Amino acid sequence: VSSVSSVTVTVAASTDELSAAIASAKAAQSGIAVTDDASTVAAGAKYAPAAVSAALDSAIADAEAVLGDADASQGEVDNAVTTLQAATATYEASLEVGTKTASKQLSANTIKLRKSTFVKTANRTRAQTFALGASSTSGKLVYSVGKAASGSVSVSAAGKVTIEKNWTGKATITVKSPATSTHKAAASKSVVVKVKAGKLATPKVVNVKTRKLEISWSKMAGADKYQVRYKRVAAKKWTAKNLAGTKATWTTGKLARGKTYRVQVRAYDKETKTWGAWSPAKKVKVRK
Repeated sequence: VSSVSSVTVTVAASTDELSAAIASAKAAQSGIAVTDDASTVAAGAKYAPAAVSAALDSAIADAEAVLGDADASQGEVDNAVTTLQAATATYEASLEVGTKTASKQLSANTIKLRKSTFVKTANRTRAQTFALGASSTSGKLVYSVGKAASGSVSVSAAGKVTIEKNWTGKATITVKSPATSTHKAAASKSVVVKVKAGKLATPKVVNVKTRKLEISWSKMAGADKYQVRYKRVAAKKWTAKNLAGTKATWTTGKLARGKTYRVQVRAYDKETKTWGAWSPAKKVKVRK
């Protein structure tokens, strides 16, 4: 009986195989981020830790050096192929997955105003309210009133404007729509509320010495000046006097004793450039 011994034959690697191994290693790196922070890579996307990537870069550089060496031995070529293939396999096995959450695309947001200017007339006895009527794409709005009218004009969260009684002036309301989970912040807009001077109450008129009348009235908040006028009941022409907004009383010059006079007063607001209506007339007979 004859015995047959087995012989293992090792096939030498060619430079073509080395070239292919280099190309394969580079292809494995293509599109792969290099980082040690998973939060910087999109969730589900692969990335290579820096040390792993550096090891493969080194193996590729060594293989390219052998490939470019015309005097490289067959053993060096074989070793370069084996080493690079092992480094590529290690690289691919060491890839990790990113955890960065993709930012959500927010929708555009704009504010729409029903009117940019509202004109009202001051009411002496009661507050006034009205709806601003603003809207935004996101549905979220916030309001603020300029410092000049703070305390006299207010806006609720629902956009209801309240003007305090007996106030004249101008208020600027800023309308904003901040960013939400679905919409961007919108460019703010302004609404102007002009409150014209209103009608004052009937003035109080009393006789004082030397045939004079002392006239007093209830002031209107925000008024910049007042005008008082008077005349004899039968006369057509009035005598008028302008007074500063700080005044609330004024005394006439000497009048005709025994005659009855009509007296009225009104307010002026420089913000709206308006005179309020004349107050009801007060009739007084000069007695002193």
